[in-house]
Amino acid sequence: MTKYAPADVKVPAIITVYSDRSYELEIGTPLTSHLLLWKLQQKQGSAEPNKKKIGSLSKADLAEIAEIKKSAMNTNKIDSIIASIAGTAKSLGIEIK
Repeated sequence: MTKYAPADVKVPAIITVYSDRSYELEIGTPLTSHLLLWKLQQKQGSAEPNKKKIGSLSKADLAEIAEIKKSAMNTNKIDSIIASIAGTAKSLGIEIK
């Protein structure tokens, strides 16, 4: 288990290798879509998100995901981050209650 979620949640990583064989490793926050699906315990989003819903999340769930993603977003306004996450959820076929 990682700091954010179980080991099966994908996270972006940037590896920079230099000519002297040293390297830098940057590990980012998990992808928003993977965090949303993890919360619902689903493997993938809906093929028809406007017709078939795969589940629903509360605003508190979105706020929890927003806190995880806060460092990777280009704003510190939690309401803006939640709105962005809600858009991703909608495109996956997830209802927000």
